[in-house]
Amino acid sequence: MLVVKASSSCDVCLEPFQLRADSSPIVRAPCAIDCGHIFCSTCIDSLTRLACPLCRSYFDPRAVRRLHIDVALRTPDVRPSRVGHPDNDVSASKEDLKDRIISIVRNGADGGHYQALIQETCAWLKEHTPEEHWDLRALYLLLIRYHQMHKDEQAAYSQLTRED
Repeated sequence: MLVVKASSSCDVCLEPFQLRADSSPIVRAPCAIDCGHIFCSTCIDSLTRLACPLCRSYFDPRAVRRLHIDVALRTPDVRPSRVGHPDNDVSASKEDLKDRIISIVRNGADGGHYQALIQETCAWLKEHTPEEHWDLRALYLLLIRYHQMHKDEQAAYSQLTRED
């Protein structure tokens, strides 16, 4: 039986793998693909290509293996209330950037929107130490790679249409 830690999360959406509260079917089931990378079932189901989002190797959707979550080691996420704390503004702006990056990756955008969000996120991250906000840094790198992939696809399409 393949198992992931309770604290593990999907490398695409960065959401933790989880079970439904009533122990019914899994919402974000961890699944391994042929190359060994692990993503939640929701992200795997939403892929438009049968290629790993990390290493780009192709995989057989029939060979996707559902993993188990080691709930025995799960600890409740208890955090003290931070209402009125100055970090709330940082958190809100960070969440806004994360939401906008996810929206662009899901829905696409023109090159100007990509570039503007890349620059805005870069400026925001430069205001913080490299050890902070790893989740936004990961999304930032995803956005850069996605933008480059989008540009490469457009260039290839443009080249194909010029050759015809």
